[in-house]
Amino acid sequence: MKKPFKEIVQSHNEYALTAHDTNSAATCTLKSWHYHPEIELVLILHGKGRLNIASKVYEYNNGVVILMHSNIPHKSFDNDFESENYKEIVLQIAPEKMSLLNTHFPELASINTLLTAAGEAVVYPFNKDKEELTALFEAVAKASPAKKMILFLEILECLSQKKYSQLGVESGYNLNTVQSERIESVYDYLSAHYTKDINTASMAKRLSMTDSSFCRFFKQHTGKPFKKVLHEYRINQACKALAFTEKSVDQIAGEVGFNHTPFFNRIFKDIMKESPLKYRQLRQR
Repeated sequence: MKKPFKEIVQSHNEYALTAHDTNSAATCTLKSWHYHPEIELVLILHGKGRLNIASKVYEYNNGVVILMHSNIPHKSFDNDFESENYKEIVLQIAPEKMSLLNTHFPELASINTLLTAAGEAVVYPFNKDKEELTALFEAVAKASPAKKMILFLEILECLSQKKYSQLGVESGYNLNTVQSERIESVYDYLSAHYTKDINTASMAKRLSMTDSSFCRFFKQHTGKPFKKVLHEYRINQACKALAFTEKSVDQIAGEVGFNHTPFFNRIFKDIMKESPLKYRQLRQR
């Protein structure tokens, strides 16, 4: 796993805009939380899933478009995708490049308003415009550098005229080296040992912190209590097992770290808003 919250800078060349077309065979290498200075525009072509952006969780169906300004922490979007056929198109551009355009071209006022909104993360559930947006994104991925920029602005203009939802997250995320290493250590340990007994006291000891200071530190930099993040991680693993295996609920509960099935059922329903059996019935159908 790559370092959570580590700033990821795109491969800079002579062009301002980069485009990545990925699928289930080549998805994002950052499976944990991360952030980067680039503005990011993402099309998830199809399927159901949950977006984990800063402290917010957004559920979608039939694909979604996400627009985030710089330095918003998020998890790889294919982590909670309920299909084996994941596909996304990612467009990235440095905010200072867009600032130059918006400063010198008043015609782009609606795009500037949209990018301001993207400071809190913006999502677009697909309606009748799915084919239109998909065609534009796919054209960008295949276009020449100049055409890429023209199509990118066309997409932003198109999105600025549509109804969108702001997630209300905070941009401008920043961690110093020590904080970043601590967060990295927590998520690395969580991903490797989530099936075992983990609590705030043991995590605090690993970081040479008191229990109370660890709890404050973790919530401050993730927006969630550690226990909630642990439960969500375990439930995410359970969702995959329920959707793609025939294992019993008791077996899955034990495999993801819950010692008692009734407690697992309660936590699952709190997070997913339905029982494990109902979740399996809907996804496998």
